Amino acid sequence: GGPLAIGGPRHGSSLMPFMPQMPSLNRLFSGDLDGMGTGSSFSSSTVVMSSGPGGNPQVYSSTSSTKIGPNGVKETRKTLQDSRTGTKKMSIGHHIGERAHLIEREQNLYSGDAEERQEFINIEEEEAEDFDREFQVK
Repeated sequence: GGPLAIGGPRHGSSLMPFMPQMPSLNRLFSGDLDGMGTGSSFSSSTVVMSSGPGGNPQVYSSTSSTKIGPNGVKETRKTLQDSRTGTKKMSIGHHIGERAHLIEREQNLYSGDAEERQEFINIEEEEAEDFDREFQVK
């Protein structure tokens, strides 16, 4: 409702999958070092404006999440969607210590254009397959 609605009806329930993480975070904050080094974080932002051309709603949303596992393993995910430009982006990063393999996909829903970019940090492109396999087993 109104010219600016934030969150929408799913606002409260969108956090439910992350609630089971709370006990481990509490353990982390209480100084129990056995669980140190693992956890996850998630943030989401959605803005819906009903002032689009022809009265159509315009939607801008982005999400970002990080999962941290043992042995310096980390997975990052980001999404962005903007109905004004027709842009949809998604990126996933697999990190082990100082090494990382990032994949970003971008699509323009209006033009149909799509592209994929990969970034390698402290690994060579030909090592990517071995790195991804190592990431899966850690």
